Order: sequence, then C-alpha cells, then structure tokens
Amino acid sequence: MRSLPAGTLVLVLEDEPLIRIDIDAMLRDAGFAIVAVDTVDGARGGLAGQFPRVAILDALLPGGGDTFAFARELAAAGTAIIFVTGYSPAIPEDLAIFPVVEKPFTPDDLVPAISAVLRRQRGEI
Repeated sequence: MRSLPAGTLVLVLEDEPLIRIDIDAMLRDAGFAIVAVDTVDGARGGLAGQFPRVAILDALLPGGGDTFAFARELAAAGTAIIFVTGYSPAIPEDLAIFPVVEKPFTPDDLVPAISAVLRRQRGEI
C-alpha cells in the first residue's frame, strides 16, 4: 500500500459505522490522512473543498445521497474511485472502469484494489 506517500488524503464514504471504522483504522495505520463519513453531504463538508487522491465509496447509501453522481464529481477532479458494496448494484456504464470490492472484505481485498486504481491513474495499466 506504499504506492501513496504517508499523509495522502483518502475519503471513506460508508454508511455502516463498523465498516467505516474498520476501513478508517486500517488506512490510518498505514499512514494515510482519512476523511471518513456516512453521507455525500458529510463528505463535501469533511473535504472542505479538497479532493482526495483515493475515494472508497459505498455504492448504496440509503438516504445518504447519490454515490454515483458524487463519484463522477470526484473522478472529474482526478480522484481514484473504489466502490464497496454488499448488494452488487448495477454500476453505471461510465463508472464501470472503477473496481467494486464486495462486502465483507479484508485488507487483503481492499489494498490490491487501491494499488490497482492508482496504477491505472498513473497510466501503468
């Protein structure tokens, strides 16, 4: 996971508190700066105009906002996106280039996805 410098900003948008806390702890332990929130509005407020290098987004946020519209905003700003879900929603065609990690997952599932989106972003794959 050292493909990012320590302190790199990662957004975690996840409505399930225990999953959000687990992702947050794993990435903080790896040295990343984390904004972990449960709604799209919370993400906008937590980011305060910054754009993260990587965003880990729950694909389904009941009452939490439109994940896919937000993903498009982030991607347009150069953020690497990873969707996480327990329900295998249909990812819109324009966002299907980004990986989907199925819940439940472990760091061994999420870390390779982070590395892959960053390599893709750098044009290495």
